[in-house]
Amino acid sequence: MTAFSLRHALAAASILFTSGAQAQTPACDMLKNTLAARIDPSIRGFTLETVAGDAPVPPGAKVIGTCEGNAYKILFRRGGDTRPAPFGGSAPAPAPTPKPAPAPPPPPP
Repeated sequence: MTAFSLRHALAAASILFTSGAQAQTPACDMLKNTLAARIDPSIRGFTLETVAGDAPVPPGAKVIGTCEGNAYKILFRRGGDTRPAPFGGSAPAPAPTPKPAPAPPPPPP
């Protein structure tokens, strides 16, 4: 193998390995959105997460779907902040509103 083709082979291998480490794929996002739409709207405070298929299920979570040939699983957890964002978007939680500082004490007489 020449140095040029070896370089290409290494670049291709690194792309393959990094693409497998991604947490989600478009197919998983579509499944996640479908599952979120099927959950009763009266249920509040849950999250749906996509994790690797071989990852252990954490306490309090339930596997409600798999995608990409069981390479990933969709976990349902109660106690999340809100319903999942539509179309796989994950908006960060808003920052808490800072409280105003207390007024300084009056000057001594």
